[in-house]
Amino acid sequence: MSMNAEFSKLFLSKMRSLIVQGKRHFLPRTYPDGTRYIEHLARLGIESIDEAWDYIMQLNESNYVDGPLIDVTSKPPSEDPVVWEFKSKVNTKVAYIKLKDDFRRGCVCISFHEDEPHRAK
Repeated sequence: MSMNAEFSKLFLSKMRSLIVQGKRHFLPRTYPDGTRYIEHLARLGIESIDEAWDYIMQLNESNYVDGPLIDVTSKPPSEDPVVWEFKSKVNTKVAYIKLKDDFRRGCVCISFHEDEPHRAK
């Protein structure tokens, strides 16, 4: 297991703790194709934000894909690597999940949608 995969175990432990404390935020995104985040969850068979958090709580280091990464979407851009990427089976599909450790909001879910394996990194 890579060093970052090991660190992802610590990251996920911290995120679970924040989620349990209610320090969690789901970013209400509209994707480039015009679909809203809630539609992407529905495509995975997820019926509520709480159900999405349940899936996030189940993530472990075997779901690790990449990170920690700089959050290039924050304004101003972060200087510290705070974003982690994971993939997990949700119902019958593979989901791509991007989480951020945010000082003010706690665990922030930036992305939660069906994986796009053709998408370049």
